[in-house]
Amino acid sequence: MVDAFIKPVFMRPRTTSTPVVRTKVASVLNGASDTLDIQPPEGQQWVVNYANILLNTFSANTYAFIQYVDNGTAIDVEYAVLTGAGQSISVASFGNGPIVVTQTRFLRLQITGTTGTNVAHMVVLAEEM
Repeated sequence: MVDAFIKPVFMRPRTTSTPVVRTKVASVLNGASDTLDIQPPEGQQWVVNYANILLNTFSANTYAFIQYVDNGTAIDVEYAVLTGAGQSISVASFGNGPIVVTQTRFLRLQITGTTGTNVAHMVVLAEEM
């Protein structure tokens, strides 16, 4: 007989800091882009627990990106072509360890429209380490 159990990959104590909530209603017109950077003040580190982009108003394909920006170099973490209202992309740090952001290494949410007006709601939940 083999005993089996589930062991968390990463464990950290709960913090007592006030949660950080960042939101933005991003509206893009005819190929424009809009972003929301999750970037703490100098000297602070935040743990990002959840980030989401939800397409609210749709007129043409909208490109949605969640990127990790490392000293100016953007790396796509999640990307999708959203083709209708109600579609979304998201990332979460549950179970696999935290997504830690600093002043120079941070998370960027971005939408880029093609034609017409596209509106997306962006939300990020984080906490100070």
